[in-house]
Amino acid sequence: MSAGVLTRGGTPGPTSIANVNFSGTAVQAFTKTGGTISNAINFTINNNAKVDFGTSVLSGSTGTFTLAVGGKIITASSDGLGAAGSIQMTSVFNSLAEYEFQGAGTGVFTTTTPNSVRDLTINNSVNGGDVLLDMPLTVSRNLTLIEGTITTTPNLLTIGSAGTATAPTLTSFVNGPLAKTGTTAFIFPVGKAGEGFRTIAIGTPSGNATFRAEFFRSNPTAGTLGGGITQISACEYWDLTRTGGGAGITALVTLSWEPTSPCGNSPVYVTNPTTLVVAHLIGGTWNNEGRSSSTGNATAGTVTSLNAVASFSPFTLGSISFLDNPLPVLFANVKAYEKNNGVQVEWSNMTEKDVAGYTVERSSNGTDYIGVSQQPATSNQNDKVDYSAFDANPVQGISYYRIKATETTGKVVYSKILNVSIGSASQSLRLYPNPVKGNQVTISMSNIKRGQYTVRVVNTAGQDIFRQLINNQSSSMTQTLDLPATIKAGVYNMVITGSDYRETKTFIVQ
Repeated sequence: MSAGVLTRGGTPGPTSIANVNFSGTAVQAFTKTGGTISNAINFTINNNAKVDFGTSVLSGSTGTFTLAVGGKIITASSDGLGAAGSIQMTSVFNSLAEYEFQGAGTGVFTTTTPNSVRDLTINNSVNGGDVLLDMPLTVSRNLTLIEGTITTTPNLLTIGSAGTATAPTLTSFVNGPLAKTGTTAFIFPVGKAGEGFRTIAIGTPSGNATFRAEFFRSNPTAGTLGGGITQISACEYWDLTRTGGGAGITALVTLSWEPTSPCGNSPVYVTNPTTLVVAHLIGGTWNNEGRSSSTGNATAGTVTSLNAVASFSPFTLGSISFLDNPLPVLFANVKAYEKNNGVQVEWSNMTEKDVAGYTVERSSNGTDYIGVSQQPATSNQNDKVDYSAFDANPVQGISYYRIKATETTGKVVYSKILNVSIGSASQSLRLYPNPVKGNQVTISMSNIKRGQYTVRVVNTAGQDIFRQLINNQSSSMTQTLDLPATIKAGVYNMVITGSDYRETKTFIVQ
Protein backbone atom coordinates (compact mmCIF):
# COMPACT_ATOMS: atom_id res chain seq x y z
CA MET A 1 0.00 0.00 0.00
CA SER A 2 1.55 3.28 -1.15
CA ALA A 3 -1.44 5.68 -1.16
CA GLY A 4 -5.22 5.93 -0.88
CA VAL A 5 -7.57 4.45 1.70
CA LEU A 6 -8.28 0.84 2.61
CA THR A 7 -11.58 0.76 4.50
CA ARG A 8 -14.72 -1.29 5.10
CA GLY A 9 -17.74 0.20 3.42
CA GLY A 10 -21.42 -0.18 4.29
CA THR A 11 -23.39 0.62 7.42
CA PRO A 12 -21.48 -0.02 10.63
CA GLY A 13 -22.88 -2.87 12.68
CA PRO A 14 -21.87 -5.72 14.98
CA THR A 15 -21.29 -8.07 12.06
CA SER A 16 -20.10 -5.64 9.42
CA ILE A 17 -16.41 -6.53 9.51
CA ALA A 18 -14.08 -7.03 6.57
CA ASN A 19 -11.36 -9.67 6.67
CA VAL A 20 -7.89 -9.90 5.17
CA ASN A 21 -6.38 -13.39 5.43
CA PHE A 22 -2.77 -14.39 4.81
CA SER A 23 -2.56 -18.04 3.74
CA GLY A 24 -0.12 -20.32 1.93
CA THR A 25 3.37 -21.45 2.88
CA ALA A 26 5.69 -19.04 1.03
CA VAL A 27 6.89 -15.92 2.85
CA GLN A 28 4.62 -12.99 1.97
CA ALA A 29 5.32 -9.30 2.54
CA PHE A 30 3.19 -6.54 4.01
CA THR A 31 4.52 -3.18 2.81
CA LYS A 32 2.90 0.16 3.61
CA THR A 33 4.66 3.36 2.53
CA GLY A 34 1.60 5.64 2.40
CA GLY A 35 -2.19 5.86 2.57
CA THR A 36 -4.47 4.99 5.48
CA ILE A 37 -6.41 2.00 6.83
CA SER A 38 -9.68 2.62 8.65
CA ASN A 39 -12.85 1.05 10.10
CA ALA A 40 -13.27 -2.57 11.22
CA ILE A 41 -10.95 -4.77 9.18
CA ASN A 42 -9.60 -7.98 10.68
CA PHE A 43 -6.17 -9.20 9.62
CA THR A 44 -5.27 -12.86 10.19
CA ILE A 45 -2.09 -14.84 9.56
CA ASN A 46 -3.34 -18.40 9.24
CA ASN A 47 -1.64 -21.68 10.10
CA ASN A 48 1.58 -22.22 8.07
CA ALA A 49 1.45 -18.69 6.61
CA LYS A 50 4.52 -16.47 7.01
CA VAL A 51 4.33 -12.68 6.68
CA ASP A 52 7.27 -10.28 6.68
CA PHE A 53 6.26 -6.80 7.88
CA GLY A 54 9.77 -5.35 7.64
CA THR A 55 9.61 -1.87 9.16
CA SER A 56 6.07 -1.22 7.88
CA VAL A 57 3.31 -0.46 10.37
CA LEU A 58 -0.21 -1.90 10.34
CA SER A 59 -2.49 0.62 12.07
CA GLY A 60 -5.78 2.47 11.76
CA SER A 61 -8.15 -0.52 11.77
CA THR A 62 -10.60 -0.94 14.63
CA GLY A 63 -10.66 -4.68 13.93
CA THR A 64 -8.37 -7.36 15.34
CA PHE A 65 -5.00 -8.65 14.16
CA THR A 66 -4.59 -12.39 14.79
CA LEU A 67 -1.45 -14.48 14.51
CA ALA A 68 -2.96 -17.96 14.52
CA VAL A 69 -1.50 -21.25 15.70
CA GLY A 70 1.32 -22.23 13.34
CA GLY A 71 1.53 -18.81 11.70
CA LYS A 72 4.73 -16.75 11.56
CA ILE A 73 5.37 -13.03 11.75
CA ILE A 74 8.66 -11.33 10.80
CA THR A 75 9.39 -7.80 11.97
CA ALA A 76 12.34 -5.46 11.54
CA SER A 77 10.79 -2.68 13.64
CA SER A 78 13.09 -1.36 16.36
CA ASP A 79 10.18 -1.89 18.77
CA GLY A 80 9.32 -5.33 17.40
CA LEU A 81 5.75 -6.17 18.33
CA GLY A 82 5.46 -3.58 21.08
CA ALA A 83 2.97 -0.71 21.13
CA ALA A 84 5.08 1.31 18.69
CA GLY A 85 6.09 -1.68 16.60
CA SER A 86 4.81 -3.30 13.41
CA ILE A 87 1.27 -4.09 14.63
CA GLN A 88 -0.56 -1.11 16.14
CA MET A 89 -4.07 -2.45 16.51
CA THR A 90 -5.88 -4.84 18.85
CA SER A 91 -3.88 -8.05 18.56
CA VAL A 92 -3.99 -11.73 19.42
CA PHE A 93 -0.49 -13.22 19.36
CA ASN A 94 -0.68 -16.98 19.74
CA SER A 95 1.79 -18.78 22.01
CA LEU A 96 1.94 -21.59 19.42
CA ALA A 97 3.05 -19.27 16.64
CA GLU A 98 6.49 -18.38 15.29
CA TYR A 99 8.29 -15.05 15.69
CA GLU A 100 11.33 -13.71 13.83
CA PHE A 101 12.97 -10.48 14.95
CA GLN A 102 15.25 -8.52 12.65
CA GLY A 103 15.12 -5.23 14.53
CA ALA A 104 16.46 -3.98 17.85
CA GLY A 105 13.73 -5.23 20.21
CA THR A 106 10.85 -7.60 20.72
CA GLY A 107 8.66 -4.99 22.36
CA VAL A 108 6.09 -6.16 24.90
CA PHE A 109 3.31 -8.28 23.41
CA THR A 110 0.78 -10.64 24.97
CA THR A 111 0.41 -14.27 23.93
CA THR A 112 -2.37 -16.69 24.85
CA THR A 113 0.05 -18.40 27.21
CA PRO A 114 1.63 -15.44 28.99
CA ASN A 115 5.14 -14.68 27.78
CA SER A 116 5.42 -17.82 25.66
CA VAL A 117 6.16 -18.46 21.96
CA ARG A 118 6.65 -21.66 20.00
CA ASP A 119 9.57 -20.62 17.80
CA LEU A 120 11.86 -17.60 18.18
CA THR A 121 14.33 -16.60 15.45
CA ILE A 122 17.03 -13.93 15.81
CA ASN A 123 18.04 -12.74 12.35
CA ASN A 124 19.55 -9.28 12.17
CA SER A 125 21.02 -9.83 8.71
CA VAL A 126 19.48 -6.57 7.49
CA ASN A 127 19.86 -4.24 10.45
CA GLY A 128 22.63 -5.94 12.42
CA GLY A 129 23.15 -5.51 16.14
CA ASP A 130 21.29 -6.72 19.15
CA VAL A 131 17.69 -7.77 19.83
CA LEU A 132 16.54 -6.61 23.25
CA LEU A 133 14.17 -8.87 25.13
CA ASP A 134 11.62 -6.51 26.70
CA MET A 135 9.88 -9.15 28.81
CA PRO A 136 10.65 -12.61 30.23
CA LEU A 137 9.98 -15.12 27.48
CA THR A 138 9.72 -18.91 27.16
CA VAL A 139 10.41 -20.73 23.88
CA SER A 140 8.51 -24.01 23.79
CA ARG A 141 10.01 -25.47 20.61
CA ASN A 142 12.94 -23.87 18.74
CA LEU A 143 15.34 -20.99 19.38
CA THR A 144 17.12 -20.28 16.09
CA LEU A 145 20.19 -18.04 16.06
CA ILE A 146 21.07 -16.79 12.57
CA GLU A 147 22.58 -13.32 12.91
CA GLY A 148 22.82 -10.89 15.82
CA THR A 149 22.70 -11.33 19.57
CA ILE A 150 19.72 -11.36 21.92
CA THR A 151 20.15 -9.57 25.25
CA THR A 152 18.36 -11.27 28.14
CA THR A 153 19.22 -8.95 31.01
CA PRO A 154 17.08 -8.28 32.98
CA ASN A 155 14.41 -10.31 31.15
CA LEU A 156 15.23 -14.01 31.23
CA LEU A 157 14.86 -16.23 28.16
CA THR A 158 13.84 -19.82 28.97
CA ILE A 159 13.84 -22.86 26.72
CA GLY A 160 10.94 -25.18 27.60
CA SER A 161 11.22 -28.86 28.42
CA ALA A 162 10.74 -29.91 24.77
CA GLY A 163 12.63 -26.94 23.35
CA THR A 164 15.93 -26.83 21.48
CA ALA A 165 18.45 -24.17 20.46
CA THR A 166 20.74 -23.96 17.46
CA ALA A 167 24.50 -23.72 17.94
CA PRO A 168 25.86 -20.20 18.39
CA THR A 169 28.06 -18.42 15.86
CA LEU A 170 30.67 -15.69 16.16
CA THR A 171 27.94 -13.10 15.61
CA SER A 172 24.83 -14.77 17.01
CA PHE A 173 24.33 -15.98 20.57
CA VAL A 174 22.47 -15.21 23.80
CA ASN A 175 24.02 -12.14 25.44
CA GLY A 176 23.08 -12.71 29.06
CA PRO A 177 21.43 -15.50 31.06
CA LEU A 178 19.55 -18.40 29.46
CA ALA A 179 17.46 -21.02 31.28
CA LYS A 180 16.50 -24.56 30.28
CA THR A 181 13.85 -26.77 31.89
CA GLY A 182 13.35 -30.50 31.57
CA THR A 183 15.23 -33.78 31.74
CA THR A 184 17.44 -33.63 28.63
CA ALA A 185 21.06 -32.66 28.00
CA PHE A 186 21.47 -29.12 26.69
CA ILE A 187 24.18 -26.84 25.28
CA PHE A 188 23.67 -23.22 26.33
CA PRO A 189 24.56 -20.92 23.35
CA VAL A 190 25.65 -18.07 25.61
CA GLY A 191 28.28 -15.37 25.20
CA LYS A 192 29.03 -11.74 25.89
CA ALA A 193 28.58 -8.85 23.47
CA GLY A 194 31.91 -7.79 22.00
CA GLU A 195 33.61 -10.97 23.21
CA GLY A 196 31.86 -13.76 21.30
CA PHE A 197 30.26 -16.98 22.52
CA ARG A 198 31.44 -19.60 25.03
CA THR A 199 29.09 -22.52 25.47
CA ILE A 200 28.48 -24.38 28.69
CA ALA A 201 26.53 -27.64 28.65
CA ILE A 202 24.81 -29.98 31.04
CA GLY A 203 24.58 -33.73 30.57
CA THR A 204 21.26 -35.49 31.03
CA PRO A 205 20.03 -34.39 34.48
CA SER A 206 19.10 -37.06 37.01
CA GLY A 207 15.63 -35.51 37.30
CA ASN A 208 13.35 -32.73 36.08
CA ALA A 209 14.94 -29.35 36.82
CA THR A 210 15.56 -25.86 35.53
CA PHE A 211 19.14 -24.74 34.94
CA ARG A 212 20.27 -21.16 34.31
CA ALA A 213 23.61 -20.28 32.67
CA GLU A 214 25.46 -17.06 31.88
CA PHE A 215 28.97 -16.41 30.51
CA PHE A 216 31.23 -13.70 31.92
CA ARG A 217 34.34 -12.34 30.22
CA SER A 218 36.20 -11.31 33.37
CA ASN A 219 38.41 -12.66 36.12
CA PRO A 220 36.46 -15.22 38.18
CA THR A 221 36.06 -14.86 41.91
CA ALA A 222 39.31 -15.34 43.80
CA GLY A 223 39.56 -18.56 45.78
CA THR A 224 41.92 -21.24 47.01
CA LEU A 225 43.01 -23.78 44.42
CA GLY A 226 42.16 -27.31 45.53
CA GLY A 227 42.30 -30.88 44.29
CA GLY A 228 45.56 -30.62 42.36
CA ILE A 229 44.53 -27.56 40.32
CA THR A 230 47.62 -25.51 39.47
CA GLN A 231 45.88 -22.58 37.78
CA ILE A 232 42.47 -21.48 36.58
CA SER A 233 41.35 -19.19 33.79
CA ALA A 234 41.82 -15.58 34.72
CA CYS A 235 39.58 -14.01 32.13
CA GLU A 236 36.35 -15.99 31.76
CA TYR A 237 33.90 -18.09 33.71
CA TRP A 238 30.28 -19.27 33.76
CA ASP A 239 27.59 -18.96 36.40
CA LEU A 240 25.53 -22.17 36.23
CA THR A 241 22.74 -22.55 38.75
CA ARG A 242 19.89 -24.97 39.29
CA THR A 243 16.84 -22.79 39.86
CA GLY A 244 14.18 -25.51 39.96
CA GLY A 245 13.93 -29.19 40.80
CA GLY A 246 14.97 -31.30 43.75
CA ALA A 247 18.18 -30.65 45.66
CA GLY A 248 19.60 -34.05 44.73
CA ILE A 249 19.38 -33.58 40.95
CA THR A 250 22.82 -33.88 39.32
CA ALA A 251 24.33 -33.34 35.87
CA LEU A 252 27.68 -33.47 34.12
CA VAL A 253 29.12 -30.06 33.21
CA THR A 254 30.96 -29.28 29.96
CA LEU A 255 33.00 -26.09 29.46
CA SER A 256 34.42 -24.72 26.22
CA TRP A 257 37.15 -22.52 24.81
CA GLU A 258 37.30 -20.72 21.47
CA PRO A 259 39.88 -18.92 19.31
CA THR A 260 38.82 -15.68 21.04
CA SER A 261 39.43 -17.08 24.55
CA PRO A 262 43.05 -15.87 25.03
CA CYS A 263 42.96 -12.65 26.99
CA GLY A 264 45.09 -9.58 27.27
CA ASN A 265 48.36 -9.74 25.37
CA SER A 266 48.93 -13.45 25.82
CA PRO A 267 48.38 -15.42 22.60
CA VAL A 268 48.42 -18.72 24.51
CA TYR A 269 45.48 -20.08 26.49
CA VAL A 270 45.06 -23.85 26.18
CA THR A 271 48.07 -25.94 25.20
CA ASN A 272 47.09 -29.44 26.35
CA PRO A 273 43.37 -30.30 26.61
CA THR A 274 44.19 -33.59 28.36
CA THR A 275 45.43 -31.74 31.46
CA LEU A 276 42.36 -29.49 31.65
CA VAL A 277 39.69 -30.06 34.29
CA VAL A 278 36.39 -28.45 35.23
CA ALA A 279 36.99 -26.10 38.17
CA HIS A 280 34.03 -25.42 40.45
CA LEU A 281 33.94 -22.72 43.14
CA ILE A 282 32.43 -24.00 46.39
CA GLY A 283 32.81 -22.13 49.67
CA GLY A 284 35.85 -20.16 48.55
CA THR A 285 37.72 -23.15 47.08
CA TRP A 286 38.07 -24.04 43.42
CA ASN A 287 37.28 -27.75 43.52
CA ASN A 288 38.56 -30.16 40.89
CA GLU A 289 35.55 -31.76 39.18
CA GLY A 290 37.92 -33.77 37.00
CA ARG A 291 37.82 -34.61 33.31
CA SER A 292 35.91 -37.49 31.76
CA SER A 293 36.61 -36.39 28.18
CA SER A 294 37.73 -33.49 26.05
CA THR A 295 37.25 -32.54 22.41
CA GLY A 296 38.98 -30.28 19.92
CA ASN A 297 42.48 -28.89 20.20
CA ALA A 298 44.41 -25.97 21.68
CA THR A 299 42.42 -23.51 19.54
CA ALA A 300 38.87 -24.61 20.37
CA GLY A 301 37.32 -27.49 22.25
CA THR A 302 35.48 -28.70 25.34
CA VAL A 303 36.18 -30.48 28.60
CA THR A 304 33.57 -32.46 30.55
CA SER A 305 33.60 -33.10 34.30
CA LEU A 306 34.49 -36.59 35.51
CA ASN A 307 31.37 -36.98 37.63
CA ALA A 308 27.95 -35.35 37.72
CA VAL A 309 27.81 -32.41 40.13
CA ALA A 310 25.09 -31.90 42.71
CA SER A 311 25.70 -28.24 43.58
CA PHE A 312 25.92 -25.43 41.09
CA SER A 313 27.91 -22.22 41.27
CA PRO A 314 30.66 -20.54 39.18
CA PHE A 315 32.66 -22.82 36.86
CA THR A 316 35.84 -22.15 34.89
CA LEU A 317 38.64 -23.99 33.13
CA GLY A 318 41.35 -25.38 35.38
CA SER A 319 44.69 -27.05 34.72
CA ILE A 320 46.43 -29.79 36.71
CA SER A 321 49.85 -29.11 35.14
CA PHE A 322 52.16 -26.15 35.76
CA LEU A 323 53.68 -26.72 32.32
CA ASP A 324 50.40 -26.69 30.37
CA ASN A 325 47.53 -24.30 29.78
CA PRO A 326 48.76 -20.87 30.91
CA LEU A 327 45.09 -19.75 31.11
CA PRO A 328 45.80 -16.52 33.06
CA VAL A 329 46.53 -13.33 31.17
CA LEU A 330 50.00 -11.99 31.81
CA PHE A 331 50.15 -8.52 30.32
CA ALA A 332 47.63 -5.71 29.85
CA ASN A 333 47.72 -1.93 29.47
CA VAL A 334 51.26 -2.11 28.07
CA LYS A 335 52.53 1.30 26.96
CA ALA A 336 55.77 3.20 26.43
CA TYR A 337 56.29 6.94 25.99
CA GLU A 338 58.91 9.66 26.16
CA LYS A 339 59.22 11.34 29.55
CA ASN A 340 61.86 13.69 31.04
CA ASN A 341 64.35 12.89 28.27
CA GLY A 342 63.87 9.19 28.91
CA VAL A 343 61.27 6.50 28.22
CA GLN A 344 58.56 5.49 30.66
CA VAL A 345 57.30 1.89 30.34
CA GLU A 346 54.09 0.79 32.08
CA TRP A 347 52.20 -2.50 32.24
CA SER A 348 49.77 -4.55 34.31
CA ASN A 349 49.63 -8.22 35.14
CA MET A 350 45.92 -8.88 35.51
CA THR A 351 46.37 -12.14 37.45
CA GLU A 352 49.83 -12.26 38.92
CA LYS A 353 50.69 -15.69 40.23
CA ASP A 354 54.00 -17.58 40.56
CA VAL A 355 56.00 -14.75 38.95
CA ALA A 356 59.60 -14.31 40.15
CA GLY A 357 60.23 -10.96 38.48
CA TYR A 358 60.12 -8.68 35.45
CA THR A 359 62.79 -7.32 33.15
CA VAL A 360 62.25 -4.38 30.80
CA GLU A 361 64.31 -4.97 27.66
CA ARG A 362 65.35 -2.51 24.94
CA SER A 363 66.56 -3.02 21.37
CA SER A 364 67.80 -0.61 18.72
CA ASN A 365 67.03 -3.01 15.84
CA GLY A 366 64.02 -4.99 17.08
CA THR A 367 66.06 -8.20 17.26
CA ASP A 368 68.83 -7.90 19.86
CA TYR A 369 67.60 -6.92 23.34
CA ILE A 370 69.35 -5.87 26.54
CA GLY A 371 67.84 -5.47 30.01
CA VAL A 372 67.46 -1.88 31.21
CA SER A 373 65.39 -2.44 34.36
CA GLN A 374 64.58 -5.30 36.72
CA GLN A 375 62.07 -5.60 39.55
CA PRO A 376 60.56 -8.45 41.57
CA ALA A 377 56.88 -9.42 41.56
CA THR A 378 55.03 -7.67 44.38
CA SER A 379 51.86 -9.71 44.90
CA ASN A 380 51.46 -13.18 43.37
CA GLN A 381 47.95 -13.33 44.87
CA ASN A 382 46.24 -14.02 41.54
CA ASP A 383 45.20 -10.36 41.38
CA LYS A 384 45.90 -7.31 39.22
CA VAL A 385 49.24 -5.55 39.80
CA ASP A 386 50.49 -2.42 38.03
CA TYR A 387 54.16 -1.78 37.26
CA SER A 388 56.31 0.93 35.69
CA ALA A 389 59.97 1.39 34.81
CA PHE A 390 62.05 4.30 33.52
CA ASP A 391 64.83 4.12 30.93
CA ALA A 392 66.95 7.20 31.63
CA ASN A 393 69.36 6.60 28.74
CA PRO A 394 67.38 5.74 25.60
CA VAL A 395 69.04 5.73 22.20
CA GLN A 396 68.19 8.41 19.66
CA GLY A 397 65.78 7.38 16.94
CA ILE A 398 63.49 4.36 17.23
CA SER A 399 63.91 2.02 20.20
CA TYR A 400 61.98 -1.19 20.79
CA TYR A 401 60.80 -2.25 24.24
CA ARG A 402 59.32 -5.43 25.68
CA ILE A 403 58.67 -6.82 29.17
CA LYS A 404 59.97 -10.26 30.13
CA ALA A 405 58.15 -12.09 32.94
CA THR A 406 60.06 -14.94 34.55
CA GLU A 407 57.93 -17.41 36.47
CA THR A 408 59.10 -19.37 39.51
CA THR A 409 59.20 -22.51 37.33
CA GLY A 410 61.72 -20.83 35.01
CA LYS A 411 59.18 -20.27 32.26
CA VAL A 412 59.58 -16.94 30.40
CA VAL A 413 56.75 -14.98 28.78
CA TYR A 414 57.18 -11.77 26.76
CA SER A 415 54.82 -8.89 26.21
CA LYS A 416 54.08 -7.38 22.84
CA ILE A 417 56.93 -5.25 21.40
CA LEU A 418 56.47 -1.48 21.54
CA ASN A 419 58.56 1.21 19.89
CA VAL A 420 59.33 4.78 20.89
CA SER A 421 60.91 7.43 18.67
CA ILE A 422 63.33 9.84 20.37
CA GLY A 423 64.43 13.02 18.63
CA SER A 424 62.07 12.76 15.66
CA ALA A 425 61.10 16.13 14.23
CA SER A 426 58.00 15.12 12.28
CA GLN A 427 54.59 14.20 13.55
CA SER A 428 53.70 10.61 12.66
CA LEU A 429 51.41 7.71 13.38
CA ARG A 430 52.51 4.10 12.98
CA LEU A 431 50.28 1.03 13.22
CA TYR A 432 51.56 -2.53 13.42
CA PRO A 433 51.40 -5.37 12.66
CA ASN A 434 49.62 -4.83 9.36
CA PRO A 435 47.92 -7.13 8.40
CA VAL A 436 46.63 -7.83 11.91
CA LYS A 437 46.28 -11.46 12.90
CA GLY A 438 43.84 -11.88 15.77
CA ASN A 439 42.50 -8.81 17.55
CA GLN A 440 45.57 -6.95 18.84
CA VAL A 441 47.14 -3.95 17.16
CA THR A 442 49.78 -1.49 18.37
CA ILE A 443 49.79 2.24 17.62
CA SER A 444 52.77 4.56 17.95
CA MET A 445 52.46 8.36 17.82
CA SER A 446 55.33 10.86 17.89
CA ASN A 447 55.59 14.64 18.22
CA ILE A 448 52.11 15.04 19.61
CA LYS A 449 50.70 17.21 22.36
CA ARG A 450 49.86 15.94 25.79
CA GLY A 451 46.19 15.36 26.40
CA GLN A 452 43.31 13.10 25.53
CA TYR A 453 43.00 11.33 22.17
CA THR A 454 40.07 9.37 20.74
CA VAL A 455 40.87 6.16 18.86
CA ARG A 456 38.21 4.81 16.50
CA VAL A 457 38.21 1.79 14.22
CA VAL A 458 35.80 2.22 11.30
CA ASN A 459 34.65 -0.50 8.90
CA THR A 460 34.02 -0.05 5.17
CA ALA A 461 30.36 0.78 5.87
CA GLY A 462 31.43 3.80 7.94
CA GLN A 463 30.41 2.18 11.24
CA ASP A 464 32.49 2.46 14.40
CA ILE A 465 33.33 -1.03 15.67
CA PHE A 466 35.80 0.13 18.33
CA ARG A 467 36.34 3.31 20.34
CA GLN A 468 38.80 4.07 23.14
CA LEU A 469 40.11 7.19 24.90
CA ILE A 470 43.86 7.50 25.52
CA ASN A 471 45.40 9.97 27.97
CA ASN A 472 48.80 10.86 26.54
CA GLN A 473 51.42 12.21 28.96
CA SER A 474 54.26 12.95 26.59
CA SER A 475 55.26 14.04 23.08
CA SER A 476 55.30 10.42 21.90
CA MET A 477 53.70 7.19 23.04
CA THR A 478 53.09 3.59 22.02
CA GLN A 479 50.16 1.46 23.17
CA THR A 480 48.68 -1.93 22.34
CA LEU A 481 44.92 -2.01 21.73
CA ASP A 482 42.63 -5.02 22.17
CA LEU A 483 40.07 -4.84 19.37
CA PRO A 484 36.72 -6.64 19.78
CA ALA A 485 37.25 -10.39 19.86
CA THR A 486 34.52 -10.76 17.23
CA ILE A 487 36.17 -8.47 14.66
CA LYS A 488 35.82 -9.95 11.19
CA ALA A 489 38.49 -10.22 8.50
CA GLY A 490 38.51 -7.17 6.24
CA VAL A 491 39.77 -3.63 5.67
CA TYR A 492 39.44 -1.01 8.43
CA ASN A 493 40.49 2.58 9.11
CA MET A 494 42.11 3.62 12.38
CA VAL A 495 41.12 7.23 13.08
CA ILE A 496 42.86 9.09 15.92
CA THR A 497 41.77 12.60 16.86
CA GLY A 498 42.83 15.07 19.53
CA SER A 499 43.51 18.74 20.00
CA ASP A 500 44.70 19.96 16.56
CA TYR A 501 45.42 16.35 15.62
CA ARG A 502 43.83 13.91 13.21
CA GLU A 503 45.49 10.90 11.60
CA THR A 504 44.03 7.96 9.70
CA LYS A 505 45.69 4.66 8.91
CA THR A 506 44.21 1.84 6.84
CA PHE A 507 44.89 -1.71 8.00
CA ILE A 508 43.79 -5.24 7.26
CA VAL A 509 42.53 -7.89 9.66
CA GLN A 510 43.21 -11.42 8.48
